[in-house]
Amino acid sequence: EEAWSIAIDSSNFEFKNMENFYLGLLKEELAFIIENLKNQKEYTELDEALYEQKILVPLDDEGNIVFKGFVDKILYKTNEGHSVAAIVDYKTGNPELNLNNVIYGLDMQLPVYAYLLKHFEPLKNASIGGFYLQKIINNEKDIDSKKSALKLQGYSNSNPRILEAVDKTYEESTIIKSLRMTKGKFYSYSKVLDDNQIAKMIEIVEMKIADAVQNILAGNFQIDPKEIDGKNVGCKFCKYSDICFLKNENIVKLEKRKKEEFLGGEEDGLD
Repeated sequence: EEAWSIAIDSSNFEFKNMENFYLGLLKEELAFIIENLKNQKEYTELDEALYEQKILVPLDDEGNIVFKGFVDKILYKTNEGHSVAAIVDYKTGNPELNLNNVIYGLDMQLPVYAYLLKHFEPLKNASIGGFYLQKIINNEKDIDSKKSALKLQGYSNSNPRILEAVDKTYEESTIIKSLRMTKGKFYSYSKVLDDNQIAKMIEIVEMKIADAVQNILAGNFQIDPKEIDGKNVGCKFCKYSDICFLKNENIVKLEKRKKEEFLGGEEDGLD
């Protein structure tokens, strides 16, 4: 209530009746979200947190080139000198969650969060328990659907000893979407990676960032959007399509890949 009042009063804006109506709905929605986030804490052992954490990763010896990221929430726990950490970033849209295009430097949001965590000095040696998006401000109407929509979406560590710290209910998760296992094996729809796959993914992120830096320094800004499986994935979020000199011959057609091909691991699991 206090934070809401401060935000509204400090805006110095005179809201119209319609705007006040929608503000009232938004306030109820935020209160619901906060209550559910509190409830989700009951299912994790990660009892320490950092919020809106800025992470800087120097990319050259002089510190002139820096990769900068902001993470909404880092949950972690340290026990006997070893830490387990997970990243949660709040979203209102529907970003791509699978990792199949990471090899091409596409759909990199979740992998970049894992990269940032591994370069965050206080937790650089921590085991990555998971990296997730949490989609807030959903359009769901009934209570059960709204709660389900607030489940974490992303990738979890497949090591049960690590994952249990993130989610005590991981065998049939209460807080992570589509995470379930039985008889020691995850279902095929569960998004899990082992430590080697996570390390390989972060290595790919590092290579893609290095490539981007090299191209920027060289002034290389070619028009070469990527097409995968007949879909132009390079232009779908571009704001400059109206003034772009894109020609059909500029489009780079890429082979559809599966993450197992470049991260390693098996594709099969329980149906």
